[in-house]
Formats: sequence, C-alpha cells, structure tokens
Amino acid sequence: MQEISQTAMLSEIDVTVVDDTPVTFYLEYITTEGEYRQYPKLAKNFKPATNVQAKKTDKTNNYRVKEKGDLRIWDFVENHPRTLKIDGIIFYNGMKVV
Repeated sequence: MQEISQTAMLSEIDVTVVDDTPVTFYLEYITTEGEYRQYPKLAKNFKPATNVQAKKTDKTNNYRVKEKGDLRIWDFVENHPRTLKIDGIIFYNGMKVV
C-alpha cells in the first residue's frame, strides 16, 4: 500500500483546476465522533453557479482554516460543501495518509 504525508496530500489538494476542470479526489475519513466515512468525489475551492448573492461580513474567523485544522471541500455526490478536520483523513486517493 502506498503512503503519502499529510503535507504532500494538502499540496495535491491545493491544485484545484486543470484545463478548466475542477480536480476531484477521494477521501476516507474518521469523524470527531469516531464514525468512518467515504467521500468518493470531492473538490477544493469549487462553487457551483448560483444567482444568490452572499452577504458580506466582517468576520475573519472563516478565513483561518489552516490554523483551525479544517479543510473546506465540495462534495459532488451530496452536492453541498463540507468542512473536515485534516487530522481525521486516513486515505487520500487510495494512499494511506501518514
């Protein structure tokens, strides 16, 4: 079984678009409650087309993602965003995260 470091995994996830197509990946994850989850098709920094205008806020807590240890991703199967704890990721694209 191949292994990948957490840093290398995050670097690969940061590559978000290739040839105008969002880069998708597969994760296996343990939640903070200890539940095992599989996410077969995810992408980072993906936002579907919408006509809804988001409200502007002055809160900066949403931007300190790495300090909190969170990873914000888009789930194509459920068709909504997710926030995962980086330390909970156990497999990335079939490689064990060490």
